[in-house]
Amino acid sequence: MRHRAGTVIGLGASLSLIAVLGWAYVPQTTRNVNAYYASGMVNPLAAGILALGVIVALVATSRGRLSAQQGAGIVLGFGLGAFAIVLLWVVTGRVDVFLAPGWAFPAQRWVLLGVSVLLLIGAGWHARTLGLLSRSR
Repeated sequence: MRHRAGTVIGLGASLSLIAVLGWAYVPQTTRNVNAYYASGMVNPLAAGILALGVIVALVATSRGRLSAQQGAGIVLGFGLGAFAIVLLWVVTGRVDVFLAPGWAFPAQRWVLLGVSVLLLIGAGWHARTLGLLSRSR
């Protein structure tokens, strides 16, 4: 189970990241949410695309279509990229852009940052269990 914990954390965090990004579209119009996401230096929807890549890499690795080391490298790279994108958006995004009444998820940017950290932890754990991050190499 310990060997699979990084995979489970990475998969769950990727699905959660996509869900948190999509949840913003439920109570608001697409135009408002797109303006909110575009208010920073980078759009966090790019992190959602990388999270999809993490899911594809984990599934391909588990089905034997991709070697474990290649899959772990892809997952680690995409996880780091998603974290960097979300962090850059959280730091540079303007909070006052989206003060519409009825916004049901005011802490969305912080939840998104937490989920991206969890994705990075899962990717690192997955790579470490496969020996990608060992000091003996």
